[in-house]
Amino acid sequence: MTLPLTVTAFPVQIPKGFLPDPAAIFRNGKICPGYDAVTGYRPRWGGGFNAIRWRDHKGLLHRAIDIMAPQGALVCSPTAGKIISCGLSDKGGNHAFIRTFSGHVWYFAHMRGPLSFAPGESIEADQPIGIVGRTGNAAPGCPHLHLSLTDPHGKKLDSVPLLRPLYDLGKWERA
Repeated sequence: MTLPLTVTAFPVQIPKGFLPDPAAIFRNGKICPGYDAVTGYRPRWGGGFNAIRWRDHKGLLHRAIDIMAPQGALVCSPTAGKIISCGLSDKGGNHAFIRTFSGHVWYFAHMRGPLSFAPGESIEADQPIGIVGRTGNAAPGCPHLHLSLTDPHGKKLDSVPLLRPLYDLGKWERA
């Protein structure tokens, strides 16, 4: 039996008065998602779970979500758990894996780094673990957090149903 997963924090949070790196607002002359001249800075839903990636990924399914946000916004753990591993890779850039007490695993990728955690270190819900960036294979694109969730049996899950209520409540705003 799999224990239920309780999510209490939105994984991308923008502090009040936040000003991102101006160079990270634009890509190819266009404004990146995560910035709106009227509503200001806020996370935007990007690549969806199970979206087909053709050009760069040869038709593979995107088994995660992308949360588009201004470079430098906080990346926070949505649940308590322990760091399994973190580091730097060609694909994920600065990344971290966190195992929750229910056995689920969160994967956070493309963060600015380096990250200052060690395997086995405990993480609290809402604890900052990094900042939004565009490292790894996200380097030419807009800043975002690539986020995946795996259940204790290794099945990839869509985390949007868990995160959407927090987003709708404005939990991406950090005091």
